[in-house]
Amino acid sequence: MKKKEKSTEQLNLRMPKALLHDINLISEILKINKSEWIKIKIGEMVYEEKSRLLEHYSEKHKKGLITEAEFKRIINQQYAV
Repeated sequence: MKKKEKSTEQLNLRMPKALLHDINLISEILKINKSEWIKIKIGEMVYEEKSRLLEHYSEKHKKGLITEAEFKRIINQQYAV
């Protein structure tokens, strides 16, 4: 029997108390759980950074700075989960 793979993974983070204080303040003002707010913000940042990097590699490909094979390898990695 194949073991079912988890769709989430837990991360433990150490952060400065001042940052944690600010996160608590934000979560209180927005009336949202601080873990949920952090997940949302990390998701937004990752999406923006991924889009920026893919655009960067697309430009490199257009200028001939990376090969077609390298470009396809990078693009296909985004679908490998």
